[in-house]
Amino acid sequence: MLPKASVRATRLVQGGRDAVSCTAGTSRAEAEAFSAGVLRVTITPYGGRLAGAGESPYTPEAMAKKAFDRSPLESVEGRPYPTKSSRTAKGVAGESWQVKVLVQRADIVVLVEYTANPVQGESAERAATVLADRAIWETK
Repeated sequence: MLPKASVRATRLVQGGRDAVSCTAGTSRAEAEAFSAGVLRVTITPYGGRLAGAGESPYTPEAMAKKAFDRSPLESVEGRPYPTKSSRTAKGVAGESWQVKVLVQRADIVVLVEYTANPVQGESAERAATVLADRAIWETK
């Protein structure tokens, strides 16, 4: 016999700030192929913070924005949420890429780090951006 379902909507209250990371990867030897890749997704929620005497406290959104703004990555225009990215060619022929995409939505900052070979830089950046968007979507 199952317990009766709650009638009221449940509201979760954020009580702290802990990043959640997930890493997946494979090497050429493990995959028995000519490709390899490593993906790391880090989702960081930000909480509010008290300001100095006589000042209003910082909101969780303001703290997330401060962390986002401190990132040295380059801004990406035309995106629904503030986004920064960088990509670095690795290897001799530029067939290996390391891509980082940082996206902020409200009090959440998502960082996707993607390293793969062989792959084109634009494809790697699009893949990392899609994963960052999905992570932001899932945190709603």
